[in-house]
Amino acid sequence: MEKIEKVINRMNNRDNVLPPIMCSTELFNDPPEIKPELIQGVLRQGHKMMLNGSSKSGKSFCLINLAFSLVYGLIWLEFQCIPSKVLYFNFEIYNSSFCPLFLEVAKALKI
Repeated sequence: MEKIEKVINRMNNRDNVLPPIMCSTELFNDPPEIKPELIQGVLRQGHKMMLNGSSKSGKSFCLINLAFSLVYGLIWLEFQCIPSKVLYFNFEIYNSSFCPLFLEVAKALKI
């Protein structure tokens, strides 16, 4: 156990951006704070989520819907969203193609 603690201390003292390595006893005795949910039962603040699908499967519509749902605290795919600030990046299509999608989703959601 001493060797493991030495390795953990050495790793945690490096100038890196990785989260600290913790022993299981630390996790049980002093568990980390649970971040608030953004999408109830699906996603917490600071966590990552990925949405994949084939071309033209509706990913953009789904993510625009999610963005609106987070901003307004709506239900998304049967999951309640907590009102949140959203920054939406789109690296795939030009604004001239994106804006109609955005407006179409807003209209369907009655926003």
